[in-house]
Amino acid sequence: MMNKDQSHKEAEERAGKGEDLLVRRLEEQLRVTREQLRATTEQLQGSHQGFLSANAELMSLNEELQSANEELQSTNEELETSREELQALNEELNTVNAELQEKVGELNRAGSDMDNLLTSSGIASIFLDRQLNIKGFTPAVAAMFNLIRSDLGRPFRHFAGRIDWPSSSRDAEKLLAGHPCAERETAHLDGDRCFLERISPYLSSQGSIDGIVLTFIDITERKRMEDALKESEQRVRLKLESVLSPEGELGNLELGDIIDAGSLQSLVDDFHALTGMPMSLIDLKGKLLVGIGWQELCTRFHRVHPDTCRNCLESDLQLAAGVPPGEYKLYKCKNNMWDVATPVMVGDRQFGNLFMGQFFFDDEPLDYPAFRAQAARYGFEEKEYFAALEKVPRMSRETLDTSMAFFIKLADILSKLSYSNLKLARSLSEIKKAEEILRRYELLARHSRDIILFVRREDGRILEANAAAVASYGYHHHDLLGLTVKDLRPPDSPELTELQMALADSEGILFETSHSRRDGSSFPVEISSRGASIGGTRTLISVIRDITERRRAEEELRRAHDELEKRVRERTDDLAATVDTLRDEIAERQRVEANLLRLNRLYTVLSETDHAIVRVTDRNSLFRDFCRIAVEDGGFLLSWMGLLDQESGRITRVAACGATGYLDGLRVSAAPEPAGTGPTGISIRQGSHYICNDFLNDPCTALWHDQGRPYGIRASASVAVKEEGRVVGAFTLYAGEKDFFDRQHVELVVQMGADISFALDNLAREARRLSAEQALREETLVRLRAVEALREKEKMLLQQNRLAAMGEMINNIAHQWRQPLNVLGLLIQQMQMFYEMGSFSKEYLDDNLAKSMGLINHMSQTIDDFRNFFQPDKEKVQFTIQEVVAKTVALVDDGFKSQQIGIDLQAGANPVVIGFPNEYCQVLLNILMNARDALSEKRPDEAKVTISISKEGERAVVTVADNAGGISEENLGRIFEPYFTTKGPDKGTGVGLFMSKVIIENNMGGRLTARNTGQGAEFRIEV
Repeated sequence: MMNKDQSHKEAEERAGKGEDLLVRRLEEQLRVTREQLRATTEQLQGSHQGFLSANAELMSLNEELQSANEELQSTNEELETSREELQALNEELNTVNAELQEKVGELNRAGSDMDNLLTSSGIASIFLDRQLNIKGFTPAVAAMFNLIRSDLGRPFRHFAGRIDWPSSSRDAEKLLAGHPCAERETAHLDGDRCFLERISPYLSSQGSIDGIVLTFIDITERKRMEDALKESEQRVRLKLESVLSPEGELGNLELGDIIDAGSLQSLVDDFHALTGMPMSLIDLKGKLLVGIGWQELCTRFHRVHPDTCRNCLESDLQLAAGVPPGEYKLYKCKNNMWDVATPVMVGDRQFGNLFMGQFFFDDEPLDYPAFRAQAARYGFEEKEYFAALEKVPRMSRETLDTSMAFFIKLADILSKLSYSNLKLARSLSEIKKAEEILRRYELLARHSRDIILFVRREDGRILEANAAAVASYGYHHHDLLGLTVKDLRPPDSPELTELQMALADSEGILFETSHSRRDGSSFPVEISSRGASIGGTRTLISVIRDITERRRAEEELRRAHDELEKRVRERTDDLAATVDTLRDEIAERQRVEANLLRLNRLYTVLSETDHAIVRVTDRNSLFRDFCRIAVEDGGFLLSWMGLLDQESGRITRVAACGATGYLDGLRVSAAPEPAGTGPTGISIRQGSHYICNDFLNDPCTALWHDQGRPYGIRASASVAVKEEGRVVGAFTLYAGEKDFFDRQHVELVVQMGADISFALDNLAREARRLSAEQALREETLVRLRAVEALREKEKMLLQQNRLAAMGEMINNIAHQWRQPLNVLGLLIQQMQMFYEMGSFSKEYLDDNLAKSMGLINHMSQTIDDFRNFFQPDKEKVQFTIQEVVAKTVALVDDGFKSQQIGIDLQAGANPVVIGFPNEYCQVLLNILMNARDALSEKRPDEAKVTISISKEGERAVVTVADNAGGISEENLGRIFEPYFTTKGPDKGTGVGLFMSKVIIENNMGGRLTARNTGQGAEFRIEV
C-alpha cells in the first residue's frame, strides 16, 4: 500500500514537473512574444511619429492641390467663357451663312432661270474672248458643235470645222477692231441645216469690248419655205398655162383651180342655214374645198383619232369612187354613219365629189352597243361621245332622195360652169393674143391705160391721140389734135421741150414731168418717147403714163419707209435699252456673284480659322494652318507668318503658303530702318494692322518693288500678332489685284490677327494648364505613395494587432490545455497503478486510450482554431454571424472563466453576411479582450460580458456590453484613434480598436460605435 501511495505520489510529482516544465516553456515563449510586441510597439510609435509627419506633409500637399484646383477651375471658367464666345461667333456665322446660302440660292435660281431661258429659247449663242477662246455657250451651240464643259478656254477654231470659220474669224477680227456687227448666211457642212450667223460685240460693265458673241439662227425652215414658195409659184404658173393655153393639159389642174370656192362656200352656207342639210365638196386628194354642217361626232372624235380618221378618209376617197355622173352613192362608213356622194365632172373627167352626211335614217334604231364598243375601242369618253351621237341629224329616205336630186343638179351645174369657165378662159386668152397682135400693128391701143401720142418732130404738134389721152386731158379728140406738146406743159415748167424732143428723136428718152388738163389741173407723168418715120414725116411716138398713183404709192411707201425707219429706230432704241438693262443686270449679277464669292471666301476663312484654333495643339501647326487657309480658301496670292526677335528686331519666317519664292532672301525688320518700312514692320511697331493697296507704287514698299513684280503682287496687308498682350510677330497677306483690300478684307485681316493672338493665348494657357496638371500628377503620385505607405503601416498595425491577440490567445490556450494535461497525466498514472495492482485489462486500456485520444484531439482542435484565426482572409465570403461569434467565444471562454468573468450569448437571430470572417472574429476578440481587462481592473460583483445577435432590416447587429462601469466621457470620443490607450504602456498599444474600426467600416462597409450604458460600455457592430 505504501508502495502504491509512493508510486502515486511520484507520478503526481512527475506530472506536476511535466506541467511546470510546459508552463515554463509557454511562459518563456510568452515572454519572448511580449518582448517582440514591445519592440514592435516601439517601432509603431516611431512609425506613428512618421505617420504624423507624413500626415502634416499630406495636409500641406492637399492645400497646394486645392490651390492648383482653384487655378484649374479659374482656367476652366476662362475656357468656358471662350467656348461661349466661340459659340456666339459660330451662331453668328451660321446666321450669316444662312443668309449667304439664301443669296446663293437666289443667284442659283437666277442662273437657273437664265439657263432655262437660253435652253427653252433654243438660241444658239457662244461667247468668245478677244483671243477667240470659248468663254461660255448655250445648249443649242453645244449640240451643234458637240461641246462639253471642259471645252471652256479652248480656241473655238478647233470646233468650227462645221461652218465657214475663216470668213467668220475675219468678221470677228473686224468687229474687235471697231467695225459694226456682221451678219451672213452659212450652211452647216453636214448640208442639212442653214444658219444666219450674227457676230456681235461682248461688252464689259465698263463698255469695252471683251470679246464677241456668235449667234446662229436656224433659217433652215425659212429656206425650205422659200423653196416651197418657188415650187408653188411654178405649179401655179403651170396651172395658169393649163387654163389659158388651148393646148393646156387638164391633168395639171385640180378642182380648187377651177371653181370659186369662196363664192360656193357662201352659197352652201346660205343653203345650210335654210335647210340644215350638211354637205361638203372634196377633191380627189381628200382636200376639203367647201363644207358646212359637220357633226361634232366627227370633228371631236372620228377626225381626231388616227384609226377613225383613216376610216373617214376611206369614206371620202375610196367608197365614193366609181359613181357614174348624175347618180349618187349611199353608203355607211366604217365609223357606222351614213354618207352620200355624187361626182363633180369637168368635161369627161372627175375632179371631186359632192358629199352630204353624216346622218342616220329616222326609220332605223341607233346601234348603241356598237357605238359603246367603238368608244371603248378608241378611248373616247363615253358620256361626251354619246352626247355628240345624239346631235347627229335623223333624215327620212324621201328627204334624202329630194336632197340628192338637188345635189346632183348642183353637181351638174358646177361641172358645166367649170367646163364653161375653162373654155371661156381659153377663148379670152386667144382673143387677148389677137388684140395684142392688133395693137402691135395698129400702134394705138384703144384700151391702153397709158396715153399714146404721135407728135410731129418739126413743130411738136399732136398728130394722133388715143382714148386714154382724151380721157386724161379732158379735150375732145379733134381739139387735142390742134395742140402742141408745149400746150400740155404747165406754164411754170422749165423750157426743156425742144431739147427733150431732140433727144427723143435721136436716141429715145425716158423722163418725168407734169402735164396740164383742160381744166388747168396738172398731174405727174412719165414719158417714154422715141423718133420714127411715118409717111416720110419724123414723128415722135410718146407713151405717157399717169404716175399719180405711183407718186401717191411712192409717197405712201416713203412715209411707210419713214415710219418703218422710225419704228426700227424706236425698236432699236428699245432693244438697246433692253440690252443695256440686260447688261446692267448681268453686270449687277456678276457683281453680286463676285461679292457673294468674296463673302463666301471670307466666311470660309473665318470658319476654317475657328476650326484650326480648336484643332491645333502647337504654334507651328497654328501658323501653317492659317497660312494655308488664307491662300486656299481666302484666294490670297501669298501669306506668311513672321516672329519677332526682341533683341535684334529681325522678323523670321516660321510658316508660309502660296508664291513663297518671293520670300527667298527677303529681309524684314521691325526696327526703324529701310527693311522695316514695309507693312510688316509698320504693323509690328504700331501693334495693329497696315494696308498697302498699291504695292508697286507705294513708297513704303519701294525696297521690294522689283522683287514682288515677277510674282504679280499688287497689294499687301499685315497685322500684328500678340501673345498675352505682347507683340510677338506679324501675319502678312499678298493679293494679285490693286485695291484688293476693301473694308471687308481689312476686317478679315484684323480678325485673323485677333484669332491668331487668341489661339496663342489659348496655347499659353494650355501650356500652363499642362504644367499644372503635370505638377499635380507628380504631387498626386507622391500622395499615392504616401497613402500606399500608410496602407503598409495599416497592414503592419493589423499584424501587430494580430500578434497582440496571439499573446492573448496563447494565454487562452494555456488555460484550455491545463485541465486536459492534468487529466491526461492522471490517466497515465492510473494506467501504471492498475498495472502494478494487476487490474490492468484490455477493456481498461481501450477505455483509457479513448479518453486520452479525446483529450489529445481536443487540444489539436484548439491548435487548429488558433491557426485558422490567424490565417488572413483573401476574399469576401458568405458566413453566419452566430457561427463566428460562437467560435470567438470558444477561443476566450477558458481565459474568462479563469478570471471569474461570465459570457452571456443571446442569439435572437442568425443573420448571414458577406465579408471577411476571420477579420470579423478579430474585431470581436479585440472588444472582448478590452472588456476582460476592464472587468479585471474594476472587479465588479458578478463580472459579466453580454453578447447579443440581432437583425435590423438588412443589417446584422452584434452588441458586446460589460458591467465594468463604462468609459470616461473625455476618452469615449478618442478610443478609435490610433495609439490611444487608457492602459499602461506595458499593457496596451492603442491600435486594437483603431484596426477594428478600419476592418468593419473600410473593409466590410459596416459601422462600429461605442457608448456607455448604466452598467458599463457597449460596442455595436453593424454589417
